[in-house]
Amino acid sequence: MYPWRGWPVQSARTMAAPVTECENCGHSDAELVEVQRVYLHPGDDDRPDRVDVVEVPEWWCVSCVTQYPCRPR
Repeated sequence: MYPWRGWPVQSARTMAAPVTECENCGHSDAELVEVQRVYLHPGDDDRPDRVDVVEVPEWWCVSCVTQYPCRPR
């Protein structure tokens, strides 16, 4: 009655939805740039400047890319 019973089950593959909003400011934009977020930590007299780069990429609008520290991928 059900010929598909007993057939191997294939797992469903999911695809990530295309990013349509800037992950920094939340603005909807069709033109986004993949970047790595950069944190700048100014030093003191006894401590040097430090730069931390986040490894996980994000999608930012052009406005955020030009105004905030980031590293294009």
